[in-house]
Amino acid sequence: MIPELYQIYYASFLLFGVSILIFLYLIGVRLIKLYAEKRRQKFIQNIQDELISILFSGEDVFSETSNLAILKLKDKISENSSRKKHFINLLLELSKSLDGEVRGALGYIYLKCDLLPFSERILFQGSWVEKAITIQVLSQLHIDSAFEFISLFTNDKNILIRREAQIAAVRLGGANCLKFIDDLEVSLSVWQQLRILEELKHQEKTIIPNYKVWFLSKNESVVHFALKLIAEFGHLEALVHFKYIFTTDSIQLRKRLLDTIRKLQIPFFNDEFLRWKNVHDLRLDVIKTLTVTNDNKQKEILPFLESDEYNIFKQALLFFKKNNNAMLDEFLVTHTLTDNQQKILKQVNDPRI
Repeated sequence: MIPELYQIYYASFLLFGVSILIFLYLIGVRLIKLYAEKRRQKFIQNIQDELISILFSGEDVFSETSNLAILKLKDKISENSSRKKHFINLLLELSKSLDGEVRGALGYIYLKCDLLPFSERILFQGSWVEKAITIQVLSQLHIDSAFEFISLFTNDKNILIRREAQIAAVRLGGANCLKFIDDLEVSLSVWQQLRILEELKHQEKTIIPNYKVWFLSKNESVVHFALKLIAEFGHLEALVHFKYIFTTDSIQLRKRLLDTIRKLQIPFFNDEFLRWKNVHDLRLDVIKTLTVTNDNKQKEILPFLESDEYNIFKQALLFFKKNNNAMLDEFLVTHTLTDNQQKILKQVNDPRI
């Protein structure tokens, strides 16, 4: 009986001792983490204070005084990669809230601290999250010298890395900023096309890509983007390459082409797109386009005045009101309109609309 009780007491004591050790271990780990976090926060605060002091000291960032302060910063962050990452993240956050010369100084500080090799290493060895953030940093700080290796990721399988790399390429690539689209294999989403267009609007120089290569691309999204670009910036020199688009069977591409012709208001392609006037999904687009590019092609549109479809009949009315009112009056005299057509005609003629 006694040996059995002794064993029970011993096991209980042993279990209690193990529990105490585990508890002390967890407390120790927690204290170490808190201490490390406190040191990290203190380091970040010190670096931030010194960086703000350099940016707003009143001294030119290229001055000897500023450069000495930047070199001191470099020494502090060169100890390990963790400090470099904290510093780079700080530069990124500041770049989002600053502008003008002060914002431009951030890129100079980044290069002066010799952080480009570190960022390049992350791009080729880091996780996809680190890669995407690094590309964003290089783009936001306008590190032009990073363009060459960032371009390697513009066709990346990871959508976030690819999107950031494409925007960075547009910002940093100068005359070659759209070169990556020449060989783009993945689809260029509508949202990404809008982002790139917005970036191009801020370019100091006009960027004209190789439209012939784009129009011959098997990537349909590239052709769509080419037509958007031409319509947005009026690149009339690209019109000679429209011949490649008129051979397409894609309804969406034909619609995009008609939209571009309509925005540019160019009458050079009326005969080509009139061949699509009886394609069900293109009829309305053809009439809309011819309304603004018409060069006496009234007879081809006349049959649409007999349509019972609201949009087709209405657009045909608008076409003749703009281009040949006499022919419209003649048609209205010789034809009896349905009740629905009369309502549409009244609406089109209403001066308040």
